[in-house]
Amino acid sequence: ELARAIRYGRAICCAVIEIDGYKEIKEKYGNQISDEIFQETAESLKDDLRVIDVIARDDDRFICLFPETDIEPALFVSKRLRSVIEGETFETGGDDGLIGITISIGITESKPGSGGEVDIFKIIDIADKALTLAKEQGGNRIEFLSNSSARAA
Repeated sequence: ELARAIRYGRAICCAVIEIDGYKEIKEKYGNQISDEIFQETAESLKDDLRVIDVIARDDDRFICLFPETDIEPALFVSKRLRSVIEGETFETGGDDGLIGITISIGITESKPGSGGEVDIFKIIDIADKALTLAKEQGGNRIEFLSNSSARAA
C-alpha cells in the first residue's frame, strides 16, 4: 500500500495503537486472558476499518496503514476506533468478571512528493513517538505528529 501511495503521489497515514495498561492486564490475568483480549481487540479494530486499510500486530501493539488517506479522515477513523474499544467489555474468567479497556493511538501522515517521509520504518517511528506522547498524557487519547515536527524534535 505504501508503494502504491508513493507511486501515485497520494497520502498515506500510519497509526500505532496500544492497549492502555496491557502489561498490567497480562500480569494480573495471565497470558491466556491477555491474549484473548488482544485478539478480540484486533477483531474489533479490523471490523471497523476499510478493506484497503492494513492492520498488523507488532509485539503488544498494532500498526495500521490508511492508504490514500489524508490526516483528517485518518483522525476521524482513529477517534471511532478508540470509541469502539472504550465501549467494549472483556471476560477475565475471574472474580473481576468483565473489564473495560482503552487504547492510545499515535498517528502521522506522509504525502509523497511533498517532502514527506516515504520510508515505512521512519513513518512507523514517527507514529510511535506520537503514541508515546498519547501515553504520557494519560492514555485513552490520540496524538498526531507531522513529519516536520518529528524532524524538528
